[in-house]
Amino acid sequence: MKKRPMLIIRMNVDPKYDEEFNKYYNGKMAKFMEQVPLLVSSRRSVCERKGIKEYITIYEIESEDKIEECLASIPDTKEWAEWEEKAVSNLVKGVYLDIEY
Repeated sequence: MKKRPMLIIRMNVDPKYDEEFNKYYNGKMAKFMEQVPLLVSSRRSVCERKGIKEYITIYEIESEDKIEECLASIPDTKEWAEWEEKAVSNLVKGVYLDIEY
């Protein structure tokens, strides 16, 4: 069985906004992303090293041939742009495919 492509988003959040940001991301942002066609599942995790938290969210995309269509259906929102400006740093996004071995 072929694995699904993964949209992976990594970021750090300014500690003074951490609690407020997580309420936003786990509530509003999660509900928003649930409405994006072709995203079939998601999970969110955090790693803390030396007092710095790095968050990662993994969204599974329905299939390889649907990657572009899926990404095009994720609109930019003013609210997310505001979070990026005030509290998010080291933001990295990419679509990852499994390697056959």
